[in-house]
Formats: sequence, structure tokens, C-alpha cells
Amino acid sequence: MIFGIERSTNGVNFTTIGTTKASVAGNQFHDYVFIDRLPEYGANFYRLKQVDVDNQFKYSKVVKARVQVEAMTMSSIYPNPVKNLVSYTIYSEVNKKVMLQISTVSGKILVSQTIYIVKGKNQQVMNVAKFAGGQYQLSVIDAQTNARLTKQVVILR
Repeated sequence: MIFGIERSTNGVNFTTIGTTKASVAGNQFHDYVFIDRLPEYGANFYRLKQVDVDNQFKYSKVVKARVQVEAMTMSSIYPNPVKNLVSYTIYSEVNKKVMLQISTVSGKILVSQTIYIVKGKNQQVMNVAKFAGGQYQLSVIDAQTNARLTKQVVILR
């Protein structure tokens, strides 16, 4: 007997995201753990599919879980090291104004610009061709809360 772990974002169409073999040690109860390492943002619906040795199956009750990201997150910088154009993605829960900054590792701000980002995914590209080679910090600062996300970037010359 096996258990299939299934996930859906709409509660109707499910996809198997994992399986585990059932323990067959008599009439004892057993605990099982499965961690969804890549849940979808927002609502996730989960259910178990119990498949018996004769391929008969039944489903568990559906359970709903909500996944929320922090108010704002930033992906890894690509490419890093970089020569000219650096790309990164900012994810936000709401439309907001943010400040983008490039600074030296000692904190000297070299570039500061304000942009508006939308709820969801915001792909950004910054030209760093005019900077000398070295290590810098790329920061995204929430204009309202002053929350700061910072990533290191190495510029090659």
C-alpha cells in the first residue's frame, strides 16, 4: 500500500507531489510526514490518495493551506559576477514605491533611484557598466516601512 500526496491551487485539479510506502505492521497507528518544499503562493489544497495492493484507491478529506511571502522579497542576482547588466526579481504583496540603491561594501551610496513595483513579480535590470570592478551591495528599500533587502554583487572589469 502507498500514499500519494496531492496538491491543487484550485481545489479541483490535483497533481501528485510525493509518495510514501505505508507501514504494514499490524493494526498499529503510524505517523507520516511530508514537506511541500515548493508550495504555490496563495491557496494550496492537499489530499492523500491511499492506493491498496489491488490498485483500489480512496482519497482523504481535502485540507487548505495558505502560503504568504514576506511583504517583499528579492531573488538571487544574475549573473553574479557581472560585467554590464545585472538582473533580479522583486516579489511584493502589494503595489508600492521602493528605492533601489547600489553602494560600496563600506556603505557609500553610488546610485539611488525610486521605482514603483506592482503586486507579484517585478523583473528588474540594472546597468552597472560604469562601476569599477569590485564588490558592491544592491539594496531594495520599502519607501513606507524602510524595510531593506540587500544582496551582494561582484562587478568584473
